[in-house]
Amino acid sequence: MQENIKKNFNRLNQAVLKSVGAANERQIVQNFTDVTVDILNANYGFSFFKDSTEKEFRLLYKDPRTPFEPTPPRTDGITQKAFDDKMPIYMSDYTQWDKLVSELKPYIKGFVAIPIAYKNTNYGTFNICYNNVHEFTDDEKDLCVLIGHSAAQAITIYRLLASEQAARLEAENQKSRFQALVENSYDIIALISPEGQILDMTPSAAKVSGYKSADLINKKITELVLEEDLPLLRSHSTEILQVPQSSKTLEFRFWHSDGSVRWLEATLVNMMDHPGVGSIVANLRDITERKFSEQTILHQAYHDSLTGLPNRKQFGIRVEQAIEAAKRHNRKMAIMFLDMDRFKSINDTLGHSVGDTVLKLAATRFKSCLRAEDTIARFGGDEFLILLNEIHSGGEAVKVAEKILKASSIPVQLGAHTFHPSVSIGIAIYPYDGHDTHELKKHADMALYRAKEKGRNCYSLYNPSSDTHASEKLALENDLRRALAENQVSLYYQPIVNLKTGKLMAMEALARWQHPVKGLLSPAEFIPLAEETGLILRFSEYALKATCRQYIDWEAMGFPQFRMAVNLSAQSFADSEFLEQLARILQESAMDAGNLEVEITESVAMSNLETTSHNLKQLKKMGVRISIDDFGTGYSSLSYLKRFPIHNLKIDRSFVRQCIVNEQDAGIVRTIVSMARTLNLKVIAEGVETDQQFNFLAGLGCDAAQGYYISPPMAPEAVAGWLEAKKLLPKKEPAQEPVKI
Repeated sequence: MQENIKKNFNRLNQAVLKSVGAANERQIVQNFTDVTVDILNANYGFSFFKDSTEKEFRLLYKDPRTPFEPTPPRTDGITQKAFDDKMPIYMSDYTQWDKLVSELKPYIKGFVAIPIAYKNTNYGTFNICYNNVHEFTDDEKDLCVLIGHSAAQAITIYRLLASEQAARLEAENQKSRFQALVENSYDIIALISPEGQILDMTPSAAKVSGYKSADLINKKITELVLEEDLPLLRSHSTEILQVPQSSKTLEFRFWHSDGSVRWLEATLVNMMDHPGVGSIVANLRDITERKFSEQTILHQAYHDSLTGLPNRKQFGIRVEQAIEAAKRHNRKMAIMFLDMDRFKSINDTLGHSVGDTVLKLAATRFKSCLRAEDTIARFGGDEFLILLNEIHSGGEAVKVAEKILKASSIPVQLGAHTFHPSVSIGIAIYPYDGHDTHELKKHADMALYRAKEKGRNCYSLYNPSSDTHASEKLALENDLRRALAENQVSLYYQPIVNLKTGKLMAMEALARWQHPVKGLLSPAEFIPLAEETGLILRFSEYALKATCRQYIDWEAMGFPQFRMAVNLSAQSFADSEFLEQLARILQESAMDAGNLEVEITESVAMSNLETTSHNLKQLKKMGVRISIDDFGTGYSSLSYLKRFPIHNLKIDRSFVRQCIVNEQDAGIVRTIVSMARTLNLKVIAEGVETDQQFNFLAGLGCDAAQGYYISPPMAPEAVAGWLEAKKLLPKKEPAQEPVKI
């Protein structure tokens, strides 16, 4: 018996010794669990763990022989009680416990829960199981208590050793990290005497200055600093030496070993009273790239990225300064507004890269006509502003304008293309034409409009008596820009109906501008201005988006199937981004391309046959239908009409208006209908205003018509009522009564 007890104690001692070299706590628990099963002659065991930070038990180890998956102990169970009381609980016949889960009865008979606890520490339990009823002897019970104490002590010792080892490792790591920071930092840490002598320096000096730190020690820091920055460095050093622990931050330039100039940011700290330092501690950082970036950003903020000229912000500052100087010295100055003539056509036909090249060349030519004290700025797009400082009369500004006109007119050869550029110039003189920047720019802009009206390629001096029209036109342009931003522009819709069936074939979108003062304006009152100013591109994009969205809304309301027609201007149709933009709009709106119809005029179609052919083919490939609008007013070639993938010809309203009373117009209409039938095209008559016109067109075999006789353009909300009045809305099926069961 004594021999057996001795043997068990030896096994337990071995478990304690093995725990010293354990890699983790699980190994300790596994080792003690296996030894306990062996010592107690049990069949298997498993262990639960619960640290002070944990709310629930977790299974830390399970003997592979365990025939079931142990679940966390119940709060009212034996394991929990053994853990709470820190004393083993023995169950000779576990099956007699009234709370035992029935599924476990085949697997557990004898059972003991041993807390892994010692004094105030408690880590969990060893759960040791027997397949048969087991009566625990006093020796076994003593062993169980000893096992629980020994395991708890082993885990505690392991944690202390691990904590101590981690602390030592962390200290070593911190030392290594600090050393690595010092040795590899791009910043320089230096000790400098009050006289400016370098006493010590980190190795990073070589990266920043190009000199080895050993070569710099005992040198005066003033030997490396640019002479212009020495007063700043000396004054800051003198200040901090007056107050212990004080610091100053400054920026100065120094000479790199390769002869280049670099920028340093220095933080100087007075550590003279520190027994281990006794010097000025300087933290030096290379900020050369930052300085260059700041200069670049500052340049970009006040200069145009394409031409390198000052931008409108910089120009405004210089004009303000020039006005102040002119006031003080009773001088004159001038502002010139320049706009390149027909520049848009270069971008549309040859692309923006060619346009950019022309702009840069123009900027160079303009600048060559000015004095050093004058300023030229790019205002945006193809617009430039010039400030003429200190002139004696308006005649001097006129001479500069004439020089610019002459320099601009020199032909430009770019590859296979030759350009004959020209520029229009508006001039405003201080103080006659304005006393501040805004007024001078405004009047120079009005004078520019005057030059455009005179035929372009000329200059115009501001004249208040003759600029009423230009002022009104400029005001309307500003209103138009604001209208787009403030959603004053809306779309009305005019029906296109089948002449045989009377059914709705399409709705043509027509722009209307709700001007805050002038009221509702038709396209004829603002579209030409939009085309002249380039705003037509924004109009076209808005019209396409709004039309597609409106169709989807109507489709959801159960409207009959029809197409939506949108007019395209020459600029929009020729724009290089038009096709991509249209594809994106169709995708975003989820509208079927086959339900969209684009209309271009006959003159647009024939203006650039190559662009027209390409764009029309791409539109057909997308599924979009194509109409030639205002047909009969241009100079179409039948051969080109045959080659273009078009679907409809729209007879211009000027022929429809007189087709009943003018035989010549009637003949033109007959010819167009006959020709269209030969080319397998549909014919739509515009401007139908009477029943006689309607019947005449129907009798000729014209396919469709639109006009006030059918309906004037309507706001979107009025369309449903019109469809209902014409009995064109599908009948709603009556709601079915629910089936009663």
